[in-house]
Amino acid sequence: MGTGFDVASSQEIQYVIDLGAKPNDLIFANPMKTDDQILVAKKNGVNKMTFDSIEELEKIARCFPKAECILRIATDESTAIYQLSEKYGAPLEDVDKILNASKKLGLYVKGVAFHTGSGGVTFNTYKTSVLNARKIFDKAEKMGLKKMDFLDIGGGFSLASD
Repeated sequence: MGTGFDVASSQEIQYVIDLGAKPNDLIFANPMKTDDQILVAKKNGVNKMTFDSIEELEKIARCFPKAECILRIATDESTAIYQLSEKYGAPLEDVDKILNASKKLGLYVKGVAFHTGSGGVTFNTYKTSVLNARKIFDKAEKMGLKKMDFLDIGGGFSLASD
């Protein structure tokens, strides 16, 4: 298993590739990608990209239908100082609709990503998020989607004591 890097812009993609990063180790993680940014990722062989809405899936389908899509889910990070799910991540109640849309669009959902936030995050938050991801993997398989094989657990691990 290799080390991966989240990149948020087309400039970052080019920068880290110029520094020697392998495109297969990168995830284009900008939450609101433009068509041009998706095309830059495609041109540079950065196949993995996150999404958290049907609208984002539709852009990916239009620009890069062979992309490996990573569903970013919201987490319950009520103990985190910086709660990223206030802005990013699909609510769990939207997952069925999103997976159905990916199937209709013919996109490969390779896996799940989440970020528990920063500062004060407890072990239980990670545990719950991993278990939620497992449920999504199982749900996708039951829906007949290609088997998922990727989990991105986000940033730092500064756990608060439980």
